[in-house]
Amino acid sequence: MTRTCNNCSSEALSPLFDLGELPIAHELLQTPDQPQQHHRVALLICDRCGLVQLEEPIDPAILYGRYNYCFSSWKPQPHSEDELGTVFSIAGSGPLFEVGCNDGLFLGEARKRGFAALSGLEPNPAAAAAAREKGLSIYESYLTPEVCRTAIAAVGRFRTVAARQVLEHLSDLGNFFVCADILLEDDGLLFIDVPDIAPFLETGDISFVWEEHVNYFTEALLQDILSAHDYRAVALKRYNYSGGILAVAARKQKRAPVAPMQADTLRAQVIGFMERSRQHADLLRHNLARLRARWKIVLYGVGCRACTLINAHDLGACIDFAVDDQAQRQGKYLPGSRLPIRSADALCTANAPTICLLAVNQEHNERVRQRLRNDTGQRVEWVSLHSPDDILAEARRLETIA
Repeated sequence: MTRTCNNCSSEALSPLFDLGELPIAHELLQTPDQPQQHHRVALLICDRCGLVQLEEPIDPAILYGRYNYCFSSWKPQPHSEDELGTVFSIAGSGPLFEVGCNDGLFLGEARKRGFAALSGLEPNPAAAAAAREKGLSIYESYLTPEVCRTAIAAVGRFRTVAARQVLEHLSDLGNFFVCADILLEDDGLLFIDVPDIAPFLETGDISFVWEEHVNYFTEALLQDILSAHDYRAVALKRYNYSGGILAVAARKQKRAPVAPMQADTLRAQVIGFMERSRQHADLLRHNLARLRARWKIVLYGVGCRACTLINAHDLGACIDFAVDDQAQRQGKYLPGSRLPIRSADALCTANAPTICLLAVNQEHNERVRQRLRNDTGQRVEWVSLHSPDDILAEARRLETIA
């Protein structure tokens, strides 16, 4: 149970919204009747600093104990080249330390660009071993001041500290900034990227909530947090990756933090978000139930966002089976809904017109649609669950299907 804010340690935490009891989204079932644990998924907001955070984080031993870790190299990251270009243009190619370096994909690309004295920190043994196999200097540890002092004793302070897809997982953001201060040169660059929840709030897409993410950010909120820790953004970019990424390059600049105003703003946004999310669920359930007598209903993509949406909106009973291109997922079952997961070949043998519920990230949407056009032998319609700018309009397309 979160009792103090993950950022400012305030006890002024208020409920934001509650999705109820959901299964762990990444824990695919081996059999359709396998027992599974459910956990309450609810978000709080800090009335002092505005940080949105998970109310009841899951014990890491439960969350990651049977996790088939997804290495960076398993998923294309086309934005990483531009991120490295941003770092190089501001800070040059001096020593770089990456927090949460996973299997060393980003550091390896930095080495190709000529970055010097590369080091990374990765607590997962399998990912750390994969990074070491690339010849990288890796500290297999969680982020602590002690390990940071060890790193600078080896090579000196760093020109850049990078933390990509990391801050959303940290229960102590204050410790992160303390460690960044230790690692960085006086005028060094802090490079952060995090999922941006603003597009989800605007559209009503519930799938951004994930039990692994204990913190949730918008641009204004991230800027406030940086300012509170005496950092000022010198560059900001967004990337169309995994639902939307917000990247900020910042430098240390001592100044009085501006009083954050995000809590009231986010509460107002959430009122509209919850109404749009409810409409989205109603449109999908009603129309899929109507169409299922004549159509096969297939979920395409079984990532964590898809699992959250299917379970939070109670759509499992409207779907025949799920499809995923990753072989490691095929033959298993989706948590909660217990939908069987098959290869894309199952679409070619469905022997019925098929409606595909596309639960892939926006950058892959058109590629999957093209495959559906070319590879299936029967009529296929598709509806994107969380890619379009207007997911309600996308769901209403079901009303035009007879």
